[in-house]
Amino acid sequence: MTPAAFSTLAGATNVTQGTHGQLTLLQQDAIDVDASAGIPASRSYFDTSGVVKAQIFAATNASSGEVKYQALPTNSNVPSYASAVTTSGVLNLGLQTSQYSILSGNTTALDFAGNRYVALQVFGSDDTKLADILGLRFFNESRPEGVVFDTFSHGGYSASTFMSNTGSAGPVFAALNFQAAVIHFGSNDVGSETAAQFQADIAAIIARVRTWTANPKFPIILIADVYQQGLSATQSTQYDQYVGAELAIAQSDPNVLVINARRLMEDIGWNATSGQSAQFLLSDGIHYTALGAQKLGGSRSKCHEPRGPSRGVRQ
Repeated sequence: MTPAAFSTLAGATNVTQGTHGQLTLLQQDAIDVDASAGIPASRSYFDTSGVVKAQIFAATNASSGEVKYQALPTNSNVPSYASAVTTSGVLNLGLQTSQYSILSGNTTALDFAGNRYVALQVFGSDDTKLADILGLRFFNESRPEGVVFDTFSHGGYSASTFMSNTGSAGPVFAALNFQAAVIHFGSNDVGSETAAQFQADIAAIIARVRTWTANPKFPIILIADVYQQGLSATQSTQYDQYVGAELAIAQSDPNVLVINARRLMEDIGWNATSGQSAQFLLSDGIHYTALGAQKLGGSRSKCHEPRGPSRGVRQ
């Protein structure tokens, strides 16, 4: 997540000559999710009744304005800057400081004005200064429980490139105040890393995440990747040991849980010997088909942390 600089909407007088802010739509019904994922768009997965607000994140800088926002409700799943404003306000977060940090504040309750959706436009408060805005997340103050899915991933990421590319991500991660982290690597690591190196990289990621949270016991969920096609015999030998590498980490750390996704898919034929894997994998032998994504997602959601004295391992 990289901050984007905004001033006010007054293009004729502000420092950027811009007339628009950052516009984010609350889409509670999965209407724009790929239909092949099989998620019904007729249902609401975010309760828009009660008090709905947004938490806005911004970065400090030595010459910064504050953050303003406007709610723009609409009946369309496509947000529009032209929608009528129903709610507006200013967040005085104290962004003008030379001490770098990520700060956040909550809006007042957002007025849908009888519309199905609401978008929030976020921008700076000062014509002459920039506010570095990262983004926002909606929440229901009356019903705070739930899960949010968003796309923050980078194509082709591996455990080693995560370590080399995330050195400055700590303040953002800490500001989001997560309760746990899911780490799912493997498919892009095979071919370039031995199982031993993969284990070392995963351990390094866990250590980095815990440094960001200042919590040495921050809970971690490791997901071992599924079978993939097209690997050489040498690559397969190492890839077959990746789940064991993650198991070794979990056996030495009671705050790490392992989900063996490869074992979860074994019985439905997503393996090297059944001849059925093509229905779960695209032609590249790595990325999932819609059916593969459905089967894997459904199985992982049924995994729960084991009870009793055993360490965090899900076979």
